[in-house]
Amino acid sequence: TTAPQAGIGQSDTFPEGQCVFIDVNQDKGRVVPEADKEQLAANAVSNDSVKQEGEPAPKKAPPLFIKAAVGSLILSIVFYVFLFIYLGASSNQLAYTQNLQVAVMSFDSGMIGQAVLGFAGAVHSGNGLPSLQVITTPTSIDDMRNRVGNAEFWGAVLVQTDATSKLNAAFAAADGTFNPASAIQFIYDESRFPTTVASRISGPVRGLLTAFCQNFSATFVQKMGANPKISAVATSAPKLLSQPLWFTETNLHPATVQVATFGLTVGMILLVVFSWASWAATYGMTEPPTPPATHGGMVALQASRVCVALWITFCVTLSFTLIWQALGADFPSGGAWVGFWLLHWLHMFNYAMTLSVATNLLTFPKAPMALIFIIVFNASGAFNELSLTTPFYQWGWAMPMAHAVMASRTLVYNGRDTLGINVGALAIWATFMFCLSFLTLPRPKPSASASSSSAPTAAAAGGGQRAAP
Repeated sequence: TTAPQAGIGQSDTFPEGQCVFIDVNQDKGRVVPEADKEQLAANAVSNDSVKQEGEPAPKKAPPLFIKAAVGSLILSIVFYVFLFIYLGASSNQLAYTQNLQVAVMSFDSGMIGQAVLGFAGAVHSGNGLPSLQVITTPTSIDDMRNRVGNAEFWGAVLVQTDATSKLNAAFAAADGTFNPASAIQFIYDESRFPTTVASRISGPVRGLLTAFCQNFSATFVQKMGANPKISAVATSAPKLLSQPLWFTETNLHPATVQVATFGLTVGMILLVVFSWASWAATYGMTEPPTPPATHGGMVALQASRVCVALWITFCVTLSFTLIWQALGADFPSGGAWVGFWLLHWLHMFNYAMTLSVATNLLTFPKAPMALIFIIVFNASGAFNELSLTTPFYQWGWAMPMAHAVMASRTLVYNGRDTLGINVGALAIWATFMFCLSFLTLPRPKPSASASSSSAPTAAAAGGGQRAAP
C-alpha cells in the first residue's frame, strides 16, 4: 500500500492486510501491532465525532414531512397569487366599458340626423354600454370606416346623407321599394377582439339602435297620421308605417374561423406547455456525462441547447399551424399560412429561451415553476381586452403573447395590419432571452483532478493524525 498524499514515498511498502499509522506531520508511517487495531479504530471514530474548537454545532435537519408541508403551503400561496392576477383581469369588465368608444356622426341635417345625435348624447356609458362619442368634425363615410379599421374607434354609427329627405319622399310617393335600413349604418371590426366586440360593442349598440328605431318609427307614424297620403302608403308601402327607419350592420372583418376562438386562447397556452415539455424531455439528452470544467465548455453546451430549442419549436409550431388549417382556418393566402407558422416559431423560441434562463438560475427540477409565471402574466394581457381592466394590467401590452395574438388575428382574419410592431416586439423578446441564457450560465464546477490535488494542502493545514486501513 502506498500513500503519497500523506508524504510517504512511492517506494515505501507495508505488509498487506496490516493497519498503517500515518503521521502527516512527521511524513512517516509504521506498522501497528495487531493488538492495537481495535483501540486505534475506536480512537479514530471518537476523534472524528469531537467538535473542534470554534466549529459551530451541527443543525438538526427538520423531518421530511415538515419540509414538504411548508413547501406545499408556499407553493399554494404562489399559485393563489398567480391565479388571482389572471382571473382579476376579467373580473369587473362592466365597470370599464366606457373606455370603449363608438363614434356617432350624422351626414344628415334633417329630422333623423338630429334624433340620432340627441339619442347618443342621452345614453349613459358604462355598466355594459360603450361610450357614444358624437363627432362634429367634417369627414366622410370612407374616412370613418378607415378609422374603425385602424382601431381608433371600436365602432361607428353613421346617418347617411339626406336620410330624412329620402324618407319623406318615399312617404309622399308611397314608394314600396324604399329600404328603411339605408338611413343608418353601424360599422365595427370583429377581428380586433372577437369576444369583446361581440359582447361589448355589436350586441349593446345593436340593442340601442333597435330601441331608437322603434321609438322613432312610432313617433313618425303618429306624426304622419293626419297626412292625406296615409291610405295610399298603407296600401302600396305598408312597411313605411310599421318600420319607416332601421339600420344596416357592416362588419369590416368577420371572425368566421371557428377554431380561432379556442386556438388563440387555450390553444396558445397548450402550445407553450407542449414546447416546454418537449424541450424539457430532451434537456437531459444534451447534458454531457461530466459537467464542463471551463466557461467555454458551458457556452458550447448552451449553444447545443439553443439548437435543440430551435428544432423543437420548429416542429411544434408547424404541427400547430397544420392543425389550424385542417380544422378550417382558411388563411387569406399561402404567405399568410407561412407567416402564421414563422410567427409562432419565433414566439415559442422566446419561451424556450426564457425557460433556459430559468433553468440556469433555478436548476432543472425547480425551473417548471417559471412556466406558471410565464403563462399567467402573458395570458392576462393576451386574452383580455386591456381597456376593460384596471391600470395595473396595462403591462400586458408589452407581453410577447399579446403581440402573437394580435399578429395572428391580422393573418387569420386579414384585419388591421400590426404585423410590423408585433413581429418587432417578439424579435426583441427572443433576442433578449437568447443573450440572457448565455449570461446566466452557472460557473463551471472544478474537475475531479483539481479537487484531489487540493486534498494534501487541506490535510496538512488541519494537522493531526488519521488512520488508514
